[in-house]
Amino acid sequence: MTNMNPGILLLLVLLFGSPAYSQNIVFSDLALKSFLLNELCIDTNNDGTPDSDADLNNDNEIQVSEAIGADNLTIGKFPDTYFIRSVTDVQSFANLKSLTLLFNDSIEKVAGLGLDSLSFLWIAASNSLKHIDISDLNGINNLRIEGIDSLDYLNLQNGSIPSGIFSLFYSENIKYACVDSIAAEYNEVAWRMLPGMLPSLNCITGTLSSTQEIERFSLFPNPTDGLVAIKTKNPIERVLVTGLTGKIHRAFTVPGKQVDLSELPNGIYFIEIRTTEKLEILKLVKN
Repeated sequence: MTNMNPGILLLLVLLFGSPAYSQNIVFSDLALKSFLLNELCIDTNNDGTPDSDADLNNDNEIQVSEAIGADNLTIGKFPDTYFIRSVTDVQSFANLKSLTLLFNDSIEKVAGLGLDSLSFLWIAASNSLKHIDISDLNGINNLRIEGIDSLDYLNLQNGSIPSGIFSLFYSENIKYACVDSIAAEYNEVAWRMLPGMLPSLNCITGTLSSTQEIERFSLFPNPTDGLVAIKTKNPIERVLVTGLTGKIHRAFTVPGKQVDLSELPNGIYFIEIRTTEKLEILKLVKN
């Protein structure tokens, strides 16, 4: 068979269509499909404002060709009209560069989007969102997770920190967070977490729901005047005690579940605890 010129092949696809590209997307969340069919959600001229629904040919379906042609998608603005439970189907919009999720109180989880081209992600103003995992979104340059006080699980460990906007404004009391080993990312997330909790560099993986318990280390007493007990289910491999400047003051290898810090000066320390299952860092006050 004679090889066809790629330019001619592309022209034929544009003129006559491709069976794969003309297929209708099968949605697992019909409320999301209804939203995409009926509301302005696609920004076709890249001016920052949605100006079209996703059904460009008005056949009451969304084809693969329509989805992959979209650069910017906004889901939100009508929280009382559409009870959207999942945005996983957004992965069909494979060439998205920008995704905005606003005022979606029915969504509890954002994960598994797999959008390789996505560079801008804005998730905001959700009262029920429990789980955000963007570890598969390696191209994010601008990340905004704002106005969300319900997060049980936040995974930002995608290999880099956004070089543009990185905002967690008004997202407080995060119960668990996993981040990259980058100081700016670690510090930004740390002060948004529940008191006494710090981000992890060793992610808990798998699907977590709001009812599942994440193992949490704890220190007792805290504040302490010397002896500190460490509560954890698994054997401890190592404990590092560092100061606010990052200087290591003590290192314990296979210490059991109690360490003696009585010789340290009074102050604030970070206790890095490594077990066979995870690594966690907790804040400790010595007085």
